[in-house]
Amino acid sequence: MDEGEINISSKFVARKLRSNSTDAELELWSALKNRQLKNSKFRRQASIGKYIVDFVCLEKTLIILQERRGFNFLSLEGKGLR
Repeated sequence: MDEGEINISSKFVARKLRSNSTDAELELWSALKNRQLKNSKFRRQASIGKYIVDFVCLEKTLIILQERRGFNFLSLEGKGLR
């Protein structure tokens, strides 16, 4: 399987994570969905290579990860992940 391919188990795990979202994730998602933030398209609990990220905007090369004390922002630029 290529690095960018999504396998069936990743899709299943991502779906399960979406159905068990925290209040903080739901609140952030309500602000990100439907291009509400600078007309940027975000996906939630998305497979990126072998990882599942909380939120991703591919057009802005941005990943948002939830951690215990809040959210962490990472750039995809130069990482070779799509």
